Parts: sequence; structure tokens; C-alpha cells
Amino acid sequence: MVIVCFPGDKATPLNGKPGATVSINKFIHRIISLDDVKVVKNAMNMTVNDVLFGIVQAGLSRYLNQRYGKSL
Repeated sequence: MVIVCFPGDKATPLNGKPGATVSINKFIHRIISLDDVKVVKNAMNMTVNDVLFGIVQAGLSRYLNQRYGKSL
């Protein structure tokens, strides 16, 4: 049933075959202020965790779109 609903995903580093290894070439990080996170939290009526997950999701989405967006 699942295969019928989700036929063939595009190949990305996130959905490799079982046993596949990933070599990390670089790691990018940012330092953000907790006060800035709290401002967004209060403005959007969310939790700090929601804001941080949103930041991570936005960065991951941007990376995948830049890397694989042309072939999608």
C-alpha cells in the first residue's frame, strides 16, 4: 500500500539505499542569539523548539533546493 501511495522518491543524500555511507565534506554552522529566538517565539505564539526546528528545516530545504532543485 505504501509503495502505491509514494512511488519512487528522487535520489538525495537523505534517502540513500540501506547500508549506504555518507562522507561529510564540510560542516556549516551559525551562532544565533537565544533572545532573537525568543522574539520570534513570542511573535508567532510558538515554543523555542518550534522556532529551532523551523530554522533547521529552512536550511535543509534551501540546501536540497540549491543542490537538487534543477533536476526536480
